[in-house]
Amino acid sequence: MPGPPAGGRLCWLLAVIVLPGWAVVAEANPQSLEGYLAAWQLAAADREVLIELLPGRTPAAAAPPAALNLLIRLLDRLQAAPQDWQQAWREQALPAPAVDLAECLEQSRPVRLSGRAVETRQVGLPDELAEIAGRSALSLVRLQQDAGPDVWLVVPQQPTGWPAAGRLNERAASEALLITGPAAVGPGGVDLLAVSLRLSWWPDTPLADAGMDYGLFTSVVDGRPLAAAEAEAFYNCLEASKQLAPTAEMRPLPAADLVPLIDPRAGWFAAHRGDRLVLEGTARRITRIAVTSERWQKLIGQDHYWELFLFVSTPLIEIAGKMQESYPVVCCCLDLPPGLPTGDQVTERLRLAGFGFKRYRYETRQQQGPAAALVRESPLLLAGRPLWLPAAAAAQLPVWLRWLPVALAVAAAFLLWQRSWRRRPPAAALPDRIELPLTATADPLHGKAEKTKIGTGPPVDP
Repeated sequence: MPGPPAGGRLCWLLAVIVLPGWAVVAEANPQSLEGYLAAWQLAAADREVLIELLPGRTPAAAAPPAALNLLIRLLDRLQAAPQDWQQAWREQALPAPAVDLAECLEQSRPVRLSGRAVETRQVGLPDELAEIAGRSALSLVRLQQDAGPDVWLVVPQQPTGWPAAGRLNERAASEALLITGPAAVGPGGVDLLAVSLRLSWWPDTPLADAGMDYGLFTSVVDGRPLAAAEAEAFYNCLEASKQLAPTAEMRPLPAADLVPLIDPRAGWFAAHRGDRLVLEGTARRITRIAVTSERWQKLIGQDHYWELFLFVSTPLIEIAGKMQESYPVVCCCLDLPPGLPTGDQVTERLRLAGFGFKRYRYETRQQQGPAAALVRESPLLLAGRPLWLPAAAAAQLPVWLRWLPVALAVAAAFLLWQRSWRRRPPAAALPDRIELPLTATADPLHGKAEKTKIGTGPPVDP
């Protein structure tokens, strides 16, 4: 394949050299949305052709390719802007209809729209544009505002579970860039067309009732570690989950029902992200994780959270060639029960109630085996304070019962000693009287010697 002409190579080389440096400057000096779009020839005057895309004004099959091309370029530039710029633009959005919408359109100032999402539509793309955009159609959501006209929002990504084209009724809001103004009245009273910077919505779920914006979940990607782009969804969900308090009456998830959360092929989180779960198992590691960002510290009201590895019971499953009947679930919470041990070597029974966030990839601390075996994927649950289920202490006996075995042993020893004493042979009986030896005067031989006059002999000479 021939290379680009000399002039093209020079422009390409300058772009490689200049654009990285421009990106560094961009991160350090955030631009206004108006200035950013003007730099890409996407100012309000350049976007006037987009009025032809207002639903009902032109048949969907006859949408002008030039307008579609411009809309795709606008979406691409908005999504490619630095994350801190996008955050700043959303925070600068002015609430409608309290502001002059015509002025916001002319100055490319973002507005905040709120109401209920009542309808979705698709705008098909020609093959050449579909290849550039990486999608076959653009998604539109009709927002029925609490006050003001209806708005058709072009959304970068339609929420999971919403129909591609059909009716619905969901609480929704969006920070958006107006494309057409109130003067361009469309059929059915829909006279505004806007590009959504981010669509927020709150379904009828416990997590949404706690304040969680489900639109933040569009940044969450399963099968990967936590990324910076997921921080807003993570900390908002963590803040909402602190309201959950498991009780002894809550029934934990059965072991068989945990398998879809573990198996990546089941795609459980894609359809059930944010669902409430109750798990019970043995915590093997409880670690304090520091939160360094002031923004997230302010949101959750503290400078740390806790990460727990909870081993829950499962049916007999094979993981990395090894059969096992338990699996670790990673749980994050803001608070712990008083006195609960922490560290890398704990064995504590816990029950947690939390919201399913994602299928989380992490590296284990094992040192054996190939490097691939050190990577694991587990469900990540954002939970409230766990319920500690310590092992029941042994019942305390009364004092007299605690000393009873000793007393019985002493009594038994005494009885054995007494029995052995009674079996000894009896001692010889003492005489009734004692016969003393006779004295010399009583000796019968003495009297006999006197009668016979026997002499005693001469004295012995020593």
